Amino acid sequence: MVSKGGGRLTALYKILSFYFSKIPLFKKLGTPLISKRLISACNYYRDKYNIKPEEITASCVGLITVTLISGCLAFTALRSLIILPATFIIALLSSSLFYYKIISIYESEARRLTKYADQITQDFIFAFKSSSSLFNALKYVGKAGYPVISDKFKEIIYKVNLGDNPRLLLEKFLETQPSETLRNSLLSIIRNQSLDPSYERILGVESHRVLREEYENSTAQVENKIMIVAASSVFLPLILGLALIFWGFGETPVFLILIPVHLILSLVLKRRLLARRDELFED
Repeated sequence: MVSKGGGRLTALYKILSFYFSKIPLFKKLGTPLISKRLISACNYYRDKYNIKPEEITASCVGLITVTLISGCLAFTALRSLIILPATFIIALLSSSLFYYKIISIYESEARRLTKYADQITQDFIFAFKSSSSLFNALKYVGKAGYPVISDKFKEIIYKVNLGDNPRLLLEKFLETQPSETLRNSLLSIIRNQSLDPSYERILGVESHRVLREEYENSTAQVENKIMIVAASSVFLPLILGLALIFWGFGETPVFLILIPVHLILSLVLKRRLLARRDELFED
C-alpha cells in the first residue's frame, strides 16, 4: 500500500479493533455492516493490517457508542442543545471515515492497477511467449517499474526462490488484487498455458473498454457529488440556525459554534465526495 499515514492508520485500526472487537455486543451489531468491498479490502491487505472485517465494523459501532455517550455526558453537564446534533454528526463522520478508509485505499489501488493493466498484460505475454517460462515473465514485469504490481511480482519471485510454486503464488495474488481487468487477463494466460494469435488484441480492447466505463462513471458522479456538497454547505447550517432560534438561542453567542461545525463538515464532505479519482487518466 502506498500511504504516508499507513503506520498511524495501522496502529489506530489495531488499537480500536483490539478493544471494541472484544465486546460481543459491538461485534454482533457490526456484523450486518460487513460488505463485499470491506471483505475484499481486508483480504488484500491481510499481511499489511492483519485485521478482519468484523473487527472494523465492531470498531465502527464502538466509535458511535463512545461518541454518543460522551455527547450525552457533555449535554448533561453544559445543558447546550447544540451538543446533541454536533455529537450525532461527529459519531456518523468518525465511524464512516474509519469504515471506508481501507476500502478507499483498496479502490484507489484498483484504479492504479487498471490504468496499467493492458501494458502489464502485453509485457507478460511478450516474456511468456519468448521464454515459455512463467518465472521469466514474472521477472520481466517485476523489473518494468510498474506501480504496485512490480513490487508484488518481486515478492512472488522471492518466494519462488525459496521453493514455492510460481503459478500458485501468482494465482493467489491475482485472486485477491483489486483490478478485475488484470485478474481476468493474467489468469486466462497462466491457466490456459496457450495464446491465440488474436488474444493480445482482445485483451487490449477489453482494457480500453474498462477504462472508458470507469471514466464515464467517474464523470457522471461529479455533478451529483457537487450537489451534495452544496446542499450540505447551505441547507444544513440554515436548518441548525433556525433550530437554535426556535430553541431560544437566537441572541446568544452559541451561534458561533455553527462556524467550526460548518467548516469541518464542508472540508470532510469535500475530501470524501470530491476526492481525486484520476489515477486512471493522469500521466
